[in-house]
Amino acid sequence: MAVGNVFSSNSVRTGLAWVLLLAMAVAATTAVQKAKKDAEPWLNPVVTQDEVAATEWIKSNTAPRTVFATGIFEGELVMGKTRREGTLGGDWAIVPDVIDRMSDVQYRIFGANSSTQAWQTAVKYGAAYVWVPNRQMFAGYEWKYPADVFDNATYFQKVYDKGVRIYRVKDAASSE
Repeated sequence: MAVGNVFSSNSVRTGLAWVLLLAMAVAATTAVQKAKKDAEPWLNPVVTQDEVAATEWIKSNTAPRTVFATGIFEGELVMGKTRREGTLGGDWAIVPDVIDRMSDVQYRIFGANSSTQAWQTAVKYGAAYVWVPNRQMFAGYEWKYPADVFDNATYFQKVYDKGVRIYRVKDAASSE
């Protein structure tokens, strides 16, 4: 009898050890997958070939110093390749109210709850166009897909759509 109880006790411990080991393996795999997903935007190109090609449209169709509502990386691309300005990027030391600006661009343009909110914020920063990538973007605080608020013809006019969408911000007078 004693031998049977010891054997049972060892079997239970061995079984529990395997269950614990399996649970740890599942937890580790889940953590690795989450880390890979979180790191994905940083490991992928932050500017695509289609976006570089779109800068040719910008140079051909807009005046120098035109302001574009952009995320950080898109703003750097637009500024560097076209001599246009972005709402984010560039020389952060001279940008007025940079923390407010990043919050507004992240949450009230590209994370807007409505087309009206996105338009009002774009107008606030003097943006003549909005650059909307077909992927996640980083506009100051986190990687996010742009809100789906720019196809509202009352406030925005799509002028380019080849791997990135560019919308003209309608004038304040014509949108009220």
